[in-house]
Amino acid sequence: MSRSVRALRLKLSRHAGFQTYAGSRQYRSTFAPITVLEALEAISERNPELNAFASHITPAEASASESREGPLMDWPIAVKANIATARPSVTSCASHALYTYTSPFQATVVDSLERAGAAVVGKTNMDEFGMGSKNKFSIYGSALNPHTPALVARQDGMTELDRHSPGGSSGGSAAAVAAGMCRAALGSDTGGSVRLPAAWCGVVGFKPTFGRISRHGLVAYGSSLDTVGIMARDVADVQSVFDIVAVPDPLDMTCMTSSLRARIKALASSRPWITQAHRPNRSESAPLAGIRVGIPEEYWVNELSEPALESWRAGASRLAALGCE
Repeated sequence: MSRSVRALRLKLSRHAGFQTYAGSRQYRSTFAPITVLEALEAISERNPELNAFASHITPAEASASESREGPLMDWPIAVKANIATARPSVTSCASHALYTYTSPFQATVVDSLERAGAAVVGKTNMDEFGMGSKNKFSIYGSALNPHTPALVARQDGMTELDRHSPGGSSGGSAAAVAAGMCRAALGSDTGGSVRLPAAWCGVVGFKPTFGRISRHGLVAYGSSLDTVGIMARDVADVQSVFDIVAVPDPLDMTCMTSSLRARIKALASSRPWITQAHRPNRSESAPLAGIRVGIPEEYWVNELSEPALESWRAGASRLAALGCE
């Protein structure tokens, strides 16, 4: 690593964004927390079937690691195989071309998480170089959706495993969260690669605005569209991770600066239809009052199955019941 890069990383570690833990908001998850050792036990038990992880650390390695205090202390985090990490060291992008590749540096998002106390428990399966939507095209083999593995009857009277896809290309991250093998996971999203698998696996998937999270250490696919995304079991955990990783990064010229983030925050605060403080009609029975939700008619295509349509209708009805227009 060059002196200039070291200097930038030192500057980044002292950035005000990393000194806001004491004043950061606390979010209450609706799920029981998962510790690092619990996650590793779940990986040992479920990953041979689900193939969500390409590699992972051992309990001995986790115990030997120095624990850091912070808002994400003892949070087990899974990281997609196209995001550079120091341990596990290989960043393969699920490709033979990078099967043994070790990055000379770690991604900024991973540095941020570790400084906040989180532990990377493993690298997750994905479509090769992010080019796929079913986590099918991978040197590690297909990942499996944890909600759907089941024996199904065939016409010849035999049974076989109904291997439903977790979606892609961040399918391993979504499957790992859904199976309880981590508390949160990082993926990458260029055209839906976080949002799609999150929906298929029934977890929360967040694709932030371009520039909110540093892409330094993310292997590029489409540089003008690539974003690092977050998956977790509920919104509270996603928000907790986002607060840590959504900071300026001088190593990524497309990452928003502190001044730009301040301008955006001030602009949002000046818009009465954005901030909750200016929604007087809200109540416990209608917590989303004042929000108007659009449902594009062109998405209602003939190919949609009735169960998919019913889920869509149920979601719309739920939002309406909470006060949305």
